[in-house]
Amino acid sequence: MASEVPPDIITEIICYLPAKSVGRFRCVSKQWNTLLSSPHFIKTHQIKRNLNHIISIIRVDYSLYSFPLDVNFNEETVPTKVDVNSRYVKSTILHGSCNGLVLVLSLDSQKKNAALVLLNPTTREFIEISEPDYSYKETDIIKDRLIMTGFGYDSLTDDYKITFNYLISFGCMYVHVYSFRSGTWKQVDSCYNYFFGYMLRGVFVDGFIHCFAKRSSDGLRVILGFSLADEKFSEVPSPDDVDIADLDGCQLVDLDGKLGIFLKSVGEVWLMNEYGVKESWTNILLEGLCKTVNDLSVGNALLNEYRSILLQPMIYKTGKFLVVTNSVAQMSIYDIEERRFSKNIKINIRKMMTFQGSYVESLVSPKLIRNN
Repeated sequence: MASEVPPDIITEIICYLPAKSVGRFRCVSKQWNTLLSSPHFIKTHQIKRNLNHIISIIRVDYSLYSFPLDVNFNEETVPTKVDVNSRYVKSTILHGSCNGLVLVLSLDSQKKNAALVLLNPTTREFIEISEPDYSYKETDIIKDRLIMTGFGYDSLTDDYKITFNYLISFGCMYVHVYSFRSGTWKQVDSCYNYFFGYMLRGVFVDGFIHCFAKRSSDGLRVILGFSLADEKFSEVPSPDDVDIADLDGCQLVDLDGKLGIFLKSVGEVWLMNEYGVKESWTNILLEGLCKTVNDLSVGNALLNEYRSILLQPMIYKTGKFLVVTNSVAQMSIYDIEERRFSKNIKINIRKMMTFQGSYVESLVSPKLIRNN
């Protein structure tokens, strides 16, 4: 039967199926296995399927959970634990996602050793990566500390990369880049002209990993992008009408491949529709945000304290803007066309959880990208 159906028809049909179904169909024949494991099919499947998932961390043991998300879902959904057969992924911190792959910094079961783990939550495939050698001589000013990590894809070299930035003294930062194609870390030129925060998660958009930083010359806060192709820092223009100096109320986000700025205090999102073009920034005012926060099931005392951190945008897709709560297991969908919150989705779980980010269902294998 398989030989009678043209391969392009098979590809078109199977591209719309879940990743687990594709895995089963690979066992039909050697021809199907070759077809469904090809880089072309994997990329096509990701575009066609394109189902967003939310990934979260349970605060008790910092284990990973995920659940698929659709704006047409019922008002309640149940997350699934992401089990992988690794001595790590026991206590995790999310450091980025790209093309269905998720990067976490994890401890082993004894919480003595740490490693970077790149995993595909859909297929449960993973690889472990040792941290770079950043054990430089400590100075009298400040001890070594991690200031930013990031993960993304360099389309020019067809390579996935990790950035690992470490501060060893004021004005002296080492930048390490891990290439999955070569399987090695290397140190690149440091960035001496900016001051960074602490434990920043870089936001990957359009080949750059972004974060906020302050210029050493004038103390002005700017958006800084690290090019995975050139492996250099450069400033990204921000909108004139946005005060990005607010450390607590201003957050960088990736929304459907666009760089965004979320202003927590006013419930406003700015999107850069054309990367690097200052004039392309547009804003979305989340009308009714305060009412939505007031409707959440938290006490009044906690509400005032956590008002500015309860919500954060996670997914922007097909005219829908998704807002995810950090402190309670509930999400709200904001309808851009109708300019209102259209639905609340409750996460059915009895443990305290923190929403970390989103990823798209994918067949990309972490093992294969390291071996290519």
